[in-house]
Amino acid sequence: MSSDNTLSKQLYRLELRLDCYSSELLDSMLDQLKERAKQLEYLAVSTVLYTRNKRLLIQDFAEYDVADGIPYASVTLTNSQGVVQYASYYSDFMPVNFDAVIRMAQAIAVVEQKGELCPANWHPGKRTVRADSWDVADYILKELLVLPLSEHCQDNTPK
Repeated sequence: MSSDNTLSKQLYRLELRLDCYSSELLDSMLDQLKERAKQLEYLAVSTVLYTRNKRLLIQDFAEYDVADGIPYASVTLTNSQGVVQYASYYSDFMPVNFDAVIRMAQAIAVVEQKGELCPANWHPGKRTVRADSWDVADYILKELLVLPLSEHCQDNTPK
């Protein structure tokens, strides 16, 4: 099992395109991003917001978006070699879930730096799995098949 705060600082880049959202929703999401970004400081994640919105270009992490009129929002996470590790696209009525994006960044760091797997619905501090069949089987038995014995059998007789 891994301790997430032992990961080394490795540069990741979080790229956002959010211009399709209304001003109110965009402001709310940017506030959420700034609040959640503190959780990624130990991973050295640099955030870039590509925008054509003059009001947003004053943000210290904003850059002018040369792409023309993208009708959707996107979130991309790349590693220090520039390889895309995560990409997600959103329609204009579905806000970006930054909790999920941050959890994905943390999981990617665990996989890259420790060589361990993060199961579905993994959260920092929870068990990770070594990429060998015995540890995966152990995880499945202990974490996924946890049901009281009485639900499986009665009087030691399988149902």
